Amino acid sequence: MKLSPDQGGEWGILGGTFDPVHIGHLTLANQIYVQKELTGVLLVPSIQHPFKKSQCHASFSLRVEMLGLAVEEYDYLVVSEIEAKMDLSGYTLDTVRAFKDRYPQTSFYFIMGIDNLYELQKWHKPDDILREVRILVGSRPPYDKKQLVAFSSDRIEVVPTDLVDVSSSGVRQKIADNIPSEELDKLIPPKVREYIQHRKLYT
Repeated sequence: MKLSPDQGGEWGILGGTFDPVHIGHLTLANQIYVQKELTGVLLVPSIQHPFKKSQCHASFSLRVEMLGLAVEEYDYLVVSEIEAKMDLSGYTLDTVRAFKDRYPQTSFYFIMGIDNLYELQKWHKPDDILREVRILVGSRPPYDKKQLVAFSSDRIEVVPTDLVDVSSSGVRQKIADNIPSEELDKLIPPKVREYIQHRKLYT
């Protein structure tokens, strides 16, 4: 049975388009869950990503289904459709506030990779985000500490995680190139690969 933030505890929030979800997402969520001894991690597919004005390649419902397949064996990795159900803006600040309002008894952390931290200053109201939630940044040591100076915040913590060289755009390209299934299975969960092939997504 899946855990739920309505039971309290400490939860991570990992947002993204997940178009499609890949092993980099799962590695980041799993390793920060273990390192920080979290209760669970919420994976939040964006209904409208502020930095990606063009439409996602797969619909929101398809991305949700792929995420569900990817995390079904983990009771502590939970897919949340909060952005769609509450018609949120897609801004991280609004999503974090929505979770805090809905689950006031739960502590939240926002999870991101080190590459996203470098872009944080371009996000919508980054200072307000840091006031609302602590950020856990996954990075393979050593990382460039100079990149953190701009924030000078005790609200950001770098957590050692493995570096996985994979992106959703790269996965989509490999699918379009029709690479063998066994090669795709190194990048995305096999059940997700089967789902994509059955529905002929990204071709």
